Amino acid sequence: MKVMFINPNLGGVSGLNVGLAYVISSVEKRHGVRLLDLSFRSKDYLRYVQGEIEGYKPDVVAFSVTSFTFQNSLEIGAFIKRICPDISFIFGGVHPTLLPEETIQHPLVDAICIGEGEKSFLEYLDKLDEEKEPCVDGIWYKDKNSCLRKNRLRPFEENIDDLVFPNWDHWEIEKYLDTNLYYLPGALKFLSSRGCPYDCSFCSNKAIKEAVPGRYYRVRNAENIIEEIKFNRVKYGKKGFSSIAFGDDIFGLDIGWLRKFCGLYKKEGLSGEFKWMCATRADAVTKEWAGIAADAGCKMVMLGVESGDDRVRMQVYKKNITRKDILNAVSNLQDSGVAFGFYMLVGCPHDSRATIKASVELVRELDPVASHFSFYQPLPKTELVSEVKDAMWVYGREFNGYWNIPRIRTSSLSIADLRNTMRIIRIKESARFLTLGVKLKGLAFIIDVAKYLLSIGNWKKAFLLKSHIKSDLQQKTIFKYISENKR
Repeated sequence: MKVMFINPNLGGVSGLNVGLAYVISSVEKRHGVRLLDLSFRSKDYLRYVQGEIEGYKPDVVAFSVTSFTFQNSLEIGAFIKRICPDISFIFGGVHPTLLPEETIQHPLVDAICIGEGEKSFLEYLDKLDEEKEPCVDGIWYKDKNSCLRKNRLRPFEENIDDLVFPNWDHWEIEKYLDTNLYYLPGALKFLSSRGCPYDCSFCSNKAIKEAVPGRYYRVRNAENIIEEIKFNRVKYGKKGFSSIAFGDDIFGLDIGWLRKFCGLYKKEGLSGEFKWMCATRADAVTKEWAGIAADAGCKMVMLGVESGDDRVRMQVYKKNITRKDILNAVSNLQDSGVAFGFYMLVGCPHDSRATIKASVELVRELDPVASHFSFYQPLPKTELVSEVKDAMWVYGREFNGYWNIPRIRTSSLSIADLRNTMRIIRIKESARFLTLGVKLKGLAFIIDVAKYLLSIGNWKKAFLLKSHIKSDLQQKTIFKYISENKR
């Protein structure tokens, strides 16, 4: 059976799709595999898709979709159907997991994979290859008479150490390693855990946890992660792999696990060779946590702060992280010489100019290396979405599977007000960037920026990276200065 996977990311380079990579590595054990990653193909993607489809002639096309890429996937699917009407489509990922009925009702969708796909999709292809009905746990499909067949849900994989390591050979990995998406040059993405034990109101984790049976939050053994790092060092060391970005929602939540992992990481000599970064909760970053991580080569920690207003963060987002937790985490990281950044949200229900101002002031006060301000986006089946669903534009029907986020008004501010606020924030962030650079390096910073802007290679990269050009420049100036010296 020949399957073509499509990563329908047309919004620019946003990072490696680790979940899809795991599924591909599982499937390729018994079936032919081709990946169409559209992250670098946003301009000519339909021509690219046509050439690949006509050349490879797959039996099945599999889309990895979120609520933001579902519409793109349908448009690509319709285009493929015009070229090859007999191709079968299966949709997997977060969107069909949270909205299975809405997804499979679309006439283009022949099957969906609910939950994790390593076993479900492999067994589905096996059944098709044997010309049998795909009665497979975790799969819903339409039979030859177009009748919907709902198989049982498959519980989350209990032992994620048993999964095959992602095979990045199918990806344009050298391009990803050169994008500096994670502040560290040559960073490859790894997962040390799956899921999250917390129930933040804006996040899909709680909804996924309730949609699929089994234990959602699982952590890999330290030895298994070390083995994967060494495995990829052999494969991609000469292609630019030189640092690690842990993509966990919460890294190192268990301090005992962190001690063991960092101890093994140092013992294997990896701490000097592969610097790393991660994201975690502020209340997890104790003095011991920061010291252990720093000693093992951690250079950057991103904290999900979301809002500088205590009421919004605690009561609306239900983060259960206090201002004191944030201040302590920052202090502990600074004392250990680890750079830190914040994830922030703007425009949630109950947000106002005053609450957004509190977020900006918190960033100014604590001075993170990076602060990512994003619009709040009401995700399917999340707790907070119930407060804003009446304001949603969903193509004529409530929650019919299409998610047109830019048209949503979610807070007391108008769309115009929110956009203007974000514009002001970005201007202030750019000013912070320049001020911090001059403060750290003076004239040398100005020279570094000039060298970057005058480099032909970086100008070429600017057209490729689009919104990531700022983070690339930050990595080569501010972050470089801070990682080389304790702040």
